Amino acid sequence: MPRRTKHGLTTLSAAAIGILGAACASSSAVREREVVSPTSTVVTTASGSTMSIETQTQRYARETVLDLTPEAAYTALPLAFGFLGIEVRTHQDSERMMGNTNFIARRQLKGERLSSYVDCGRGATLQNNADNYEVRFSVLSQIVPADEGKVAVRTRVDATARSLATTSNRITCTSTGELERRIAEHVRAEARAR
Repeated sequence: MPRRTKHGLTTLSAAAIGILGAACASSSAVREREVVSPTSTVVTTASGSTMSIETQTQRYARETVLDLTPEAAYTALPLAFGFLGIEVRTHQDSERMMGNTNFIARRQLKGERLSSYVDCGRGATLQNNADNYEVRFSVLSQIVPADEGKVAVRTRVDATARSLATTSNRITCTSTGELERRIAEHVRAEARAR
């Protein structure tokens, strides 16, 4: 469970860190990793008995391998988030991980249409719903070791959206991979500029 610090930042538990997965990166420059998260839900029946239902959620994190030291990459990570308009509200320095697990954007994120980053389906006009709906994001990046002394920027983007015109339920969006790519690109640029 996330814990809030006196500075308004949130630290993550070991379970939350596990969502990003743990393994060394290979020599490929960009890749997606499947991360399976088990979930248990307790349901109470009408008769009062309870049962536990086990499910698994498959999520994907995108990794980009960079020729940087872990310290240089992690120091550049908050600058990359800031450049993209994402306020860092969550961090786990011991795991070199940070991001924001709960922020809302409407239509754009620092001048970029949300449909560049997520696909939330299409409406009647065939336009991506991300550009017209309220989108709730969770974006976490972690700096992990890679082969040959390099590092990988591992980023996972989760998002849901809902129409501002109706009281409809939230829909699940899928990442286009562009936000993950830009985070890694800005980490590289910021680290090399220092």
